[in-house]
Amino acid sequence: MEYTHYEIASIANRLRDSLGICTKGIDNIFRLLEERGYKVFRYPLGRDSILGASARYGKDKVIITNSSLILSREIFTAAHELGHHELQLTEGNKAIVDVDDDQQSDMEKDADYFAACFLMPKHLLTCYVEDYLSKTEQTQLQGIDIAKIQSEFNVSFEAAVVRLNAIDLITFEQKKDLQGEKTEKTARSFFKAVSGNEALLKPSEIKYIPTEFLKIIISNYENKLVPLKSLKKIFDAFSIPLIEKEQDETGSIQHGEERRLRRGINDEGNAGY
Repeated sequence: MEYTHYEIASIANRLRDSLGICTKGIDNIFRLLEERGYKVFRYPLGRDSILGASARYGKDKVIITNSSLILSREIFTAAHELGHHELQLTEGNKAIVDVDDDQQSDMEKDADYFAACFLMPKHLLTCYVEDYLSKTEQTQLQGIDIAKIQSEFNVSFEAAVVRLNAIDLITFEQKKDLQGEKTEKTARSFFKAVSGNEALLKPSEIKYIPTEFLKIIISNYENKLVPLKSLKKIFDAFSIPLIEKEQDETGSIQHGEERRLRRGINDEGNAGY
């Protein structure tokens, strides 16, 4: 199905409204997706690997992100995969794998536009920029101002300037100038100057697997559908300790894992994500 930019923006805005998102930036898009029923997997796949993937199997909706990318890029990928679900994966069993490719298909461009609209709604970004320019008595945005927008909306420098240009808050020439300024001074120096959230500039390297999925794996093991060797491989891959000595005479490991599930076996680190 083909969509116009107006239609994509409307879908993204309605979704934000249905989720009750009133703030400029989304505090934790990964948790938000889980609360909406998505199975979210985060794993450090490597900088040269895929960006992410989305899939639908019956009623199950899956989103995978590569935590080897800087956090702001991973956040955009999560919103991009959500876009695939909202625009293309609405029924049937399908999967889409996203790679870093300059030659994007229309489907990928639509998912990118959805992500930009979802993370930086036009009305909120416009109000923020207008208020900011009014308070600072500036006539146009500088690189350091983009860093503030990054922190407010939890996005990358590139995503911010592309969005600002797309909604006509900066010209194409200003976009190029800002990109050049970033290359010269680096986004990190801008962030330090405005005390921005520098976690956005670093990979989180988080390994996260849905708790529901872990419970299914453990249940399959206890019902002798999955061998212990396979169980260990899965737990090792996500750096989850497996306490074999807590198994009882039935081979159950449920008690030890239940404690970890309550503690939070998926350590999302200190990045706020």
